[in-house]
Amino acid sequence: MQRVGMRLRVAMCHMIYRKSLRLSSSAMGKTTTGQIVNLLSNDVNRSKTAALTDDRIRTMTEVITGIRTVKMNAWEKSFIDLITRLRRKEISKILKSSYLRGMNLASFFAVSKIMIFVTFITNELLDNLITASQVFVVVMLFEALRFSSTLYFPMAVEKVSEAVVSIRRIKNFLLLDEIPELHPQQPSDGERMVDMQDFTAFWDEESETPTLRGLSFTVRPGELLAVVGPVGAGKSSLLRAVLGELPPRQGKV
Repeated sequence: MQRVGMRLRVAMCHMIYRKSLRLSSSAMGKTTTGQIVNLLSNDVNRSKTAALTDDRIRTMTEVITGIRTVKMNAWEKSFIDLITRLRRKEISKILKSSYLRGMNLASFFAVSKIMIFVTFITNELLDNLITASQVFVVVMLFEALRFSSTLYFPMAVEKVSEAVVSIRRIKNFLLLDEIPELHPQQPSDGERMVDMQDFTAFWDEESETPTLRGLSFTVRPGELLAVVGPVGAGKSSLLRAVLGELPPRQGKV
């Protein structure tokens, strides 16, 4: 069973890794690097506090990415308080599950003794004769039931519930949109070039303003094409479109 579990874990990690390399631009806006790391490190094994962990990791990633802005505006205290609140919520969930595990572990050691004691007291109150053979049989019976009723069954319920949540989260990630496979057409003379005709594309499918609109150009081997413009004009988006990472709404590359 351990070997099967390890194979399943490796297979799930492989699927998540391959999916992360094929996410489309719209899908990248629905997830974060921290969430992907959390899927690989936690959800493959367990998931009870995964949503809170995602929030904390997402916030930490954003703070680290924009640390210059945070330092320039002296926002350290505000972000420390925000991350601390998220961490406290996460810890509160972890503590609740830890308390339940502790109670289950305590019952594992105490329940069998209590049941044996109650059984013999009840038998004595009913004026039944207790022999040594009966005592040994009862003790062995309760010891055998202790593992299945107070250890294995609660553990199975816990693992099944965590597996259901983890599978649901991993499924939602694997169903995100992917970059479509491109099959560029080679020119009849076999010469490689970049040819873009009436190209229009959106980063956000729900946006009314296109990122790139009506672009047409051809670059042949040996030619130099300069792309200039202010920040946010779409220079990086043009390169992503040439690489096939920005799917066209109309036109072709």
